[in-house]
Amino acid sequence: METTQIAIVVAVISVIGTVVGASIVTLSQWFISKRERIDKFKIVALEKRLAIHQEAYTLWTELISVLHDSEKNSEVVIKCQDWWSENCLYLDSKSRDAFKNCYMLVYHYEEYKKNNEAKETFDKIIDTGKYLAEGVNLPSLGEDEGKTIK
Repeated sequence: METTQIAIVVAVISVIGTVVGASIVTLSQWFISKRERIDKFKIVALEKRLAIHQEAYTLWTELISVLHDSEKNSEVVIKCQDWWSENCLYLDSKSRDAFKNCYMLVYHYEEYKKNNEAKETFDKIIDTGKYLAEGVNLPSLGEDEGKTIK
């Protein structure tokens, strides 16, 4: 092979190498960028889920506080229904179902008491708090996390 032919082959190989290298870099950057967008989305979704579960937990405690107060009961149940309509998709499925059932159970609690179903109904209402806490799915912060504050 002549020197010019060798030079042309080397030049072609260099161009191909540059194109392949640039393609690899571009694809790598695209994959990294996509992964970063997904990670950012997950962080935002996690923050929103935590906030919504906390709001649901607060409403749940309000439901418990009006359980035996038929005058305030309807008002809080309507507040929970409105809140649920606007936020239910941020709750995990177990919490979503439990919260909706909870405010319906609270609304009809007097009827359950008359039918001697108060304990079973009350237990379902109380279990809602557990589902809301579990639904956030956050890792434990340490051994003292579950201890009662004195």
